[in-house]
Amino acid sequence: MASVQRRAVQLLLDDGPLVTLLPEGTSLHPWAVTLALDARGLSRVTADAAARVTAGGLEVGLLRVALNTMEVVELRLQRRPWALPPDAARRLSTLAGPAPTGGPFAPALAAALGPFREGGKAGGLAALLGVGEGLTPAGDDLVIGVLAGLDLSRGASPLAAPLRVELVKALTAARLERTARLSAQMIGAAKDGFYAEPVLGVLRALADARSAATSLDPAAAALLSLGHCSGRETLRGIAAAVERVTRS
Repeated sequence: MASVQRRAVQLLLDDGPLVTLLPEGTSLHPWAVTLALDARGLSRVTADAAARVTAGGLEVGLLRVALNTMEVVELRLQRRPWALPPDAARRLSTLAGPAPTGGPFAPALAAALGPFREGGKAGGLAALLGVGEGLTPAGDDLVIGVLAGLDLSRGASPLAAPLRVELVKALTAARLERTARLSAQMIGAAKDGFYAEPVLGVLRALADARSAATSLDPAAAALLSLGHCSGRETLRGIAAAVERVTRS
């Protein structure tokens, strides 16, 4: 057992990965399992409960999770546009809101993201890993957003794919050790093209030019609702990636 929270139980498996158990109706992310339980049912799992992997799933205290009968949800982007909405970067930046200026980490975040947005190399963003507070620091959320934005833009801009390759190469195992385990897993998943459902919602809204005008705002609102600032920073990262590849 790694931690028990009000709406999540995190299990640390013997081979290293963290697996998160979530109540029914919660948005999925890589390394997460949504159960047919509400938050109250999940809260019956206590921090001292024994957890073990079985042939067909997991046992956590009295809770039995049959993984071999569960649906596997696709968390990769399936469609990329040949052109991005002309005002995509501006709309995303407006929805994300201004970058925070207070706190000890704001200068480091701005120092790495600003030059990339204005035409600098993507590899420099690796310096953001571990910058910020929490299980997923703000710098990590920004990096995931940039990876997602560049992934989306691969069909629309010849710059997107090489920039993404450069950033992926810079996110080495040694750099990932600088941040929390859960956050490192999320970045590893994003490197491979897997994202949380709210992130995919924004990417899908941008990928469909016919519905982007009406679907982007609610998709961004769903992403912004994640965590204390994780959704906002991820959206800022997507906006920075789109701005970078669409600069004239």
